[in-house]
Amino acid sequence: SPGFELWDQSDTSFVVPRASFFVTVRSPITKLSAKNSILLSLYIDALNDQLNEYVYPALITGLDFSLYPHSRGFSFRISGFNDNQSALLERILETLKSAEFDPDRFEIHRQELIRDIENSRRDTAYRRTISDFYSTILVPNWSEEEQLRALDEINFADLLTFGNEVLERINIVALSHGNVEYETSKSMGQMVATLVDPENVVEVHKSDVVVLPGEGPYRRLIEIENADSAISLYLQGADKSLRERAYMSLLSQIIQTPFFSDLRTVQQMGYVVFSHYIPVGRVPGIMFVIQSPDVVPDDMNAAVEVFLENFPDWLAERVDDDEFEAYKSGITGQLLKKYDSLGEKSEVYWTAIDQKEFNFDGREVLAQEIEKIDRQSFDQFVQNLLIGKSEHRLIVLGYGENHGLPVDQVLSVGLTITDLESFKQGLELFPQG
Repeated sequence: SPGFELWDQSDTSFVVPRASFFVTVRSPITKLSAKNSILLSLYIDALNDQLNEYVYPALITGLDFSLYPHSRGFSFRISGFNDNQSALLERILETLKSAEFDPDRFEIHRQELIRDIENSRRDTAYRRTISDFYSTILVPNWSEEEQLRALDEINFADLLTFGNEVLERINIVALSHGNVEYETSKSMGQMVATLVDPENVVEVHKSDVVVLPGEGPYRRLIEIENADSAISLYLQGADKSLRERAYMSLLSQIIQTPFFSDLRTVQQMGYVVFSHYIPVGRVPGIMFVIQSPDVVPDDMNAAVEVFLENFPDWLAERVDDDEFEAYKSGITGQLLKKYDSLGEKSEVYWTAIDQKEFNFDGREVLAQEIEKIDRQSFDQFVQNLLIGKSEHRLIVLGYGENHGLPVDQVLSVGLTITDLESFKQGLELFPQG
């Protein structure tokens, strides 16, 4: 029906009477401002308050339930034994259609959210740099300062208004997967579809991802509210193509161990040292992270830059063709491993739906693409990415209390981003999809 999609997959391969029923409700008003993002969180808190009396008995009977906000709206999930799911779904939909808001609970949740955000500012140094990375690379993405300002201004009347408006213009996508008959799935889908006004259907896109343009590398310098300092250095892929994702995935697999060995074991740059593959909105990338109480972020960054500059030589000298093929087999083996549970399989289906991979073979296709990579083309890819090509890099340097933020934030190489809003204005964004 208009504004509603139901994806159904009967699956008895796990030989248990279990099923997953996932629903995402997408509303454009949740993306408009920091204020609306905060109101969405408070709205979900209020709904969870209301649902508690129904959810607890359901948990005892073997069901799992969660309701949570995200960048395009909110989702809820029911999983577990399939015979009680329809009754719980009915309660959830009744609550959504006739949400009740209590001013005292509103204030409790508002204060909790303030505390959560303030506490997150005192998180470990490397997590702070990764959080700032997402604030820099995603549009829209509200900083903690913007969220705290919004929380200071929001009142109970704002929540009432938001509660009336959030479901006015929506679209909904649902997945029914597991040991459940089609008629049951269809019936549950029809129940959910009653939330949608066919006259007010709207498309709600994901957050956009900034294309780091050619003047970089780009740097963000932030203060850390504890003793340690940290850096997160991000290499951004050129595009969302299957080829780029395959090459970046394989590079991430190969580079992890030598990065740790060199920066942690040999140079002792920090006690937290790791790298990992980090897709952002399907844009492939690799992030290199270090945290230390002793080493200043500038020295961490210099060490990572030298490691990356030297890595093509390490690759040529230390990884022969047989080892190269073993790395490929390692990553394809991970992609093609059998599902351990119905829930894991449901999660993969749900991600595929969200990414519009409607053939549901994303893991298999990526594995095939990795298998096709030959040594010569991979070496050339690594050379192009790492040697003298630093413009598509974003480095977040977090200065802890042991070091302090530099007075002069203008660095000789690359650009320092001091104002996120100004930085993002006019920049190219990766295409949706």
